[in-house]
Amino acid sequence: MGMILNISSALISLTLIFSTPLFAATQFMDKTLQGPKFSQPGEAKGLVEDTWLKKKVNYPKSVGKPDIFISLDQHFYPAAKPIIESYAKTNGLKIVLHEGTCGTSAGMVFKKAADITGYCCPPALTDRLPGLVFHTVGIIPNVLITHKENPVKNISGSEAQKLFSGDISSWQKLADKRAKSYKYSVNPVTRLHCKIRPGHWRILLDNEDLHSPMIQNVSTIPDMKDAVSADPYSVGFIARWLMTKKELQRLNMLNLNGIDPDDHKAVAQGRYPLYNVLNVSTWSGGGYSRKAEKLVQHLLKQQDKFDPKMYIIPANKLKASGWLFNGNELIGEPGS
Repeated sequence: MGMILNISSALISLTLIFSTPLFAATQFMDKTLQGPKFSQPGEAKGLVEDTWLKKKVNYPKSVGKPDIFISLDQHFYPAAKPIIESYAKTNGLKIVLHEGTCGTSAGMVFKKAADITGYCCPPALTDRLPGLVFHTVGIIPNVLITHKENPVKNISGSEAQKLFSGDISSWQKLADKRAKSYKYSVNPVTRLHCKIRPGHWRILLDNEDLHSPMIQNVSTIPDMKDAVSADPYSVGFIARWLMTKKELQRLNMLNLNGIDPDDHKAVAQGRYPLYNVLNVSTWSGGGYSRKAEKLVQHLLKQQDKFDPKMYIIPANKLKASGWLFNGNELIGEPGS
């Protein structure tokens, strides 16, 4: 009988509507302020010794001896868990599944301590180790959030950058007519995770030095929601799936460049510019579990069955809309 174990972090130490890029949503941002959105396969060299490729995967002692050990980022874990549980049962496998962060996954990779790791971002150059293969599951819209009392409903990408950089310090300065009556200063809230990896919040502003000196930087997702819901003048950002019906009672989601983040077609076509990329990695070369490789292929085949509440735009829809892939890995936006 197959089984799956879920373990805590404490147990482990470690088609476009506009036909040319001219009309892409990102035109409304200052691209000189943006960080890279993707790294390219094969760019990194010399990060580990030549014998790395033959090194076997060696699990942490706390994991025991499973058929497959997986460490997934918290953004993909809820969507993947039921599919992995079903796969384990059907195939009679013992699978240990750990929920962590991109940092946790990177640590597992450098120790070569897990069969499969998951990320909420494209890999950094330092993540591209010999034999490590990335597979993109899909993307999730990142949404800008404000306090429930804030009347603003839409901002441009350029305005979003200026809110977080401090160049717009008053809500009244926004183009949205509803903002004219909101006579308050802007209090931006950030969560500057995965600083070395491309994409995510770096699509707005490349690095922390470009942010306002008045910025409030929080460490966790709950902290972000609490900080914005407690301050009528604040603005923050969060993955769309984390904005539940309960959260929408205390927080607003902003449209960006007139596009609703719940417009799945617009997101799939690359017209909504803020998103997280969900990647999982497997090993090639030697010393790896082929059972893990089969599981990842199964996950990719099941991508249309992810819980709709996760708001994942799967890789097959991105390919159909002209996003650039290298094998299974997403490496560029439409028209790039």
